[in-house]
Amino acid sequence: MQKPEGWLPNLDVVKKEVDLAQVRRDHFSARTPKTKAKYRERDEQLRREIADLLERDGFLWETGEKMANWNPYDQNASAEFFDPEWMFGVRDGFDITIGNPPYVRADEQSESNQRQRPQILASKQYETLWEKWDLFVPFIERAYKLLKTGGKSTLIVSDAFCHSKYAQTPQNWFLRNAAILRLDFCSDLNIFDAAVHNLIYFFQRADGTRHTPDRRVHRKTFGNVVALPSDEQAKLTYRAFFPEDAVKQSFVRKIVTLDGICYISYGLRPNSDENEAKGEFTTADVVSETRDRVHCRPYVEGKHLGPWLPMTNLWIEWGTARAPSKFCRPTFPELYTVPEKILAQRSPGPDPVISFDDQHLVFTPASVGFVPWHALQGVRNNSLKKAARYRGERPPRPDLPKREELEATSRQFSTKFLLAAMNSSVARDFLRSHRRSNIHLYPDDWKKLPIPDVDAATQAPIVALVDKILAAKQRDSRADTSEMEQEIDRYVYALYGLTPEEIKIVEESA
Repeated sequence: MQKPEGWLPNLDVVKKEVDLAQVRRDHFSARTPKTKAKYRERDEQLRREIADLLERDGFLWETGEKMANWNPYDQNASAEFFDPEWMFGVRDGFDITIGNPPYVRADEQSESNQRQRPQILASKQYETLWEKWDLFVPFIERAYKLLKTGGKSTLIVSDAFCHSKYAQTPQNWFLRNAAILRLDFCSDLNIFDAAVHNLIYFFQRADGTRHTPDRRVHRKTFGNVVALPSDEQAKLTYRAFFPEDAVKQSFVRKIVTLDGICYISYGLRPNSDENEAKGEFTTADVVSETRDRVHCRPYVEGKHLGPWLPMTNLWIEWGTARAPSKFCRPTFPELYTVPEKILAQRSPGPDPVISFDDQHLVFTPASVGFVPWHALQGVRNNSLKKAARYRGERPPRPDLPKREELEATSRQFSTKFLLAAMNSSVARDFLRSHRRSNIHLYPDDWKKLPIPDVDAATQAPIVALVDKILAAKQRDSRADTSEMEQEIDRYVYALYGLTPEEIKIVEESA
């Protein structure tokens, strides 16, 4: 609690705090409900007396009230403050912290989330918050910093902490500042009745330089453990938090990750901007089922996408005083006007739903868009600068990829070849192992999808099959294209160099 400047506890406060500590010890060892009730009453009385004494010593009245009203015996109540010494008699840190923090995503629009995040940043207590961190990240740091030297912290958190971009900063921080005793990867399990997979970690407040963390993945059932490669902590990078069996999977051919070929992003949010046009219009106000002079751009939400092609589309207002300039998230127009792109449902359920688009579709955050880097050549804006930069672009970010290199790489790939790879059984299997939700597929889940780096001649027969599938779906969205999809799978298996045993695993998991 905030203490008045220069305050030292007077003798009366010290005596009552000693009495309060003894009451709580007596309550713990009491054997009958009647005796426990007596000590709880005495506890409340002492808390009130201490609060009154503190108020006389210059503490704010609200501070004393909070301290007096905090009831350590009510397991269903929460406090608006945290003071280990007052609450638990702990002065030099805890021996252990255990928890299951809330799994609240950075982009959740709830009022509490939008209120708490600025408060957490304003506290200036945290060193591990970076990019769009999820709410459980400050819990991880706080639980660790509450430990005494040698103390241990274990939390069960979302496995978004394994692969998400924001996780790299806390991962590296703990590699430097803690002993990572064990990492239990539970992405294969449904521990909770919710669309989330988990990581359980064990950190110790100690020097971990020479320590070798245990890295374990639980297969199918909790406790069916497979040990993963590890090394002395000083030699590890943030990839120690990746649950793959090896540091890098071996492929027969060279691999390029999908984010090295495409700019990957959510679409626009077409309700009115909170700052520029608060409450002026909703999405329903700017979307129409029919095309007219105002609603002139084809528009899809995630639910409109089908396998291989969109099933239908609506029409969105465009080129008016409010659309798209006053949209909550207007993005940038080139995202929609490129000749070809790929769209994927953000919330498809267990398997991805991916569509080809050459109709300049406008899409929303209910979809993830994949635009070849070369299709955005020369386009410069702040959104693109977060992902990659041209040489000489200011301010310099040597840690980001070079736009020139990304554009050169993307020219080597047909968009329809990418569509085939993303729709393949190999991709579905990869995503099952790496996605952070059973329902949603976020941009970060897609970015590291490995794409075989092959020439145009090798891509050609796969592209020809995709053309046949698209033609069939164009005629009838329910057309059975399973045989052609299986043929694509056979091509893709060969490109990845999968063995018969590996193919069997992929097909059984499907």
